[in-house]
Amino acid sequence: MSIDPVLKPVAEHALLVDFPNPSDMAAAHHRVLALDAALTARPFAGLREAVPALTSLMVEFDPEVCDCTAAATAIRALLSRRDAPQRAIRSHEIAVCYDPPYAPIWPRSRG
Repeated sequence: MSIDPVLKPVAEHALLVDFPNPSDMAAAHHRVLALDAALTARPFAGLREAVPALTSLMVEFDPEVCDCTAAATAIRALLSRRDAPQRAIRSHEIAVCYDPPYAPIWPRSRG
């Protein structure tokens, strides 16, 4: 199944690339990571940073080098490529314990 991204300008120097599909979070996240890897491998002129989240990618760029339209065009070109680099997905399990003898006790706010 293909997940079509929605590109939303969030400032004059950033775009949010959103992969909205709550029924398939894993596929959306895979697309986010693939786009992040593609931007790392083939950055467009003015790209400053890409910040991945679960189903979206914030792309920040230098507004003196490109604008939202140019950034969106570059991102769509990367999304349409079939040879996009893939990032290995790793899973980490972190054990936690909230039992009082082991967990820190934070001071409670007095209101």
